[in-house]
Amino acid sequence: MQGPQGEPGLPGLPGEAGLPGNPGNPGAQGPAGDASGSTASLAANSTSSGSSSDVYGAGFDEGEMVSIVANVSGTDTVLGGAEANAHGAFHVAVGVSLADGIYTLHAIGDGGTHATAPLLVGSK
Repeated sequence: MQGPQGEPGLPGLPGEAGLPGNPGNPGAQGPAGDASGSTASLAANSTSSGSSSDVYGAGFDEGEMVSIVANVSGTDTVLGGAEANAHGAFHVAVGVSLADGIYTLHAIGDGGTHATAPLLVGSK
């Protein structure tokens, strides 16, 4: 004959970690990148309305015609233009007749090159 059952024991120690699982499925194909591989840049100094701003660009194609455009309340306002030199760079002083504020300035080349920079217009 057997005696009464005893109290349950304490839980045991955790086991060893298992092997890693299989890798997941690859993600979806991303959008195509810029085939040209070029990166254009743009810089402009701050100005006051009625004055001019020096605008500098680089990374454009040689001879590319570039329009300088400010986006004002959703409407593009052309401020000037320039032609990129043999090194793909340009400098142009554009007249600014905009209200005080900060605007996004775009340099849009006729070959498809595009760059942006902030343009600060403020009272002096």
